[in-house]
Amino acid sequence: MKLNLPYFLILLNINIQPIYGLLPIHGLRPFLYLLTILLTIYYFLSHRSEFSLIRRYKPFYIYSCLLIYHCINCYVQQVPLGEDTSGNYFYFFLQFFPNLCVLFLTYVTFIKDEKRTLKLLLYAFSFYMLLAFSQVTPEEGTGRLISSDIHPNMFAQLAGIGLMLGLLYNSFCLHSKLMTIAVWVLPVASILGCGSRNGLSLLFLAITAFFVSNIISTGINYKKVASFILALFCISFIIIYIINNTEVGQRMVDMQSKANEYEMHTGTILDILGEREVYYILGWYNFVSNPVFGIGLRNFAYYNNFIHPLHSEYMIHLCEGGFVGAILYCRFLWDISKGLFSRIRSGLRTKGCLIVFMFIAYLFVGVTGREMYYSYFFPLLAIVSAYSNSKNSKYDNI
Repeated sequence: MKLNLPYFLILLNINIQPIYGLLPIHGLRPFLYLLTILLTIYYFLSHRSEFSLIRRYKPFYIYSCLLIYHCINCYVQQVPLGEDTSGNYFYFFLQFFPNLCVLFLTYVTFIKDEKRTLKLLLYAFSFYMLLAFSQVTPEEGTGRLISSDIHPNMFAQLAGIGLMLGLLYNSFCLHSKLMTIAVWVLPVASILGCGSRNGLSLLFLAITAFFVSNIISTGINYKKVASFILALFCISFIIIYIINNTEVGQRMVDMQSKANEYEMHTGTILDILGEREVYYILGWYNFVSNPVFGIGLRNFAYYNNFIHPLHSEYMIHLCEGGFVGAILYCRFLWDISKGLFSRIRSGLRTKGCLIVFMFIAYLFVGVTGREMYYSYFFPLLAIVSAYSNSKNSKYDNI
């Protein structure tokens, strides 16, 4: 596959973290971030037709404004920065804009050539996992795969999204079910090794997407219903086995006991989040105290004298961004959702079903994960956006 500039930039940006882990050269990451931004600008200036695709899609304007707002708000509020940024605001802000580049580039390339873009993304995600496996070691006491630069949650989230991309690639390229299984081996090994609940949830969503999309592809009949029931039994057996015999399963069982560490119980559905409930409770108090502009991006840990940064995409925009950040983010999601629902009303086929599940996966991870920080979420958003916004007849039957 010829690796032209947009594909190279997507591949590079998704793998900056494991590349830096392999080559920990001082200043390498900001150099690669800046290189991605400059080359993306060059690409769109020299390809006006591709730039017009971005220019006409309103949700990307909104997300760009959201990102710029968070950076300005963070600087104005003089949020303390951690050692990983050396207290440098420019370096901290720099990491977000290559993600925006990945969003734009994947959107354009997917519209032009879906199969080639999906193949490139599978290469990029697989390369990340292979590089990560070369760096991680089992954590003492838990056995979770971890390194100084790659957190197990990051590793597992990327692997879970890789599963979704593998399903979609298989659907576009009409590979056999055996090929689908082969595409899943590396991501599933990553998820189980990392012991991440987010990763495991993405695995279950991918399995569900696989069966639901296959039922939709040929319509419902008795054989399909019987196969689906059998699949549910198999999935249930797999879930029970994972919960009883893996680190990630044990972490799911222990969620409530970990919540006791913070002595926070609301008697609401938030209690099922375990120790992640604290981010919603403290985050809500922070928002009420600072409703318009919030407390500033990445300020949760410093503001509350808390050991961890905020782990919820929704609370990042509400608590740290206030009304302004929350409204921008909700409008971004609403515009994509509106286009997606419009596509669904015109009929849902296999590929469309998988893309809907990809958007559900994004929304789900945002409950307990930070998404705006990591590049591997943005190809997913780009593909959903391309499907939602397309008026081209090539999408009518997918």
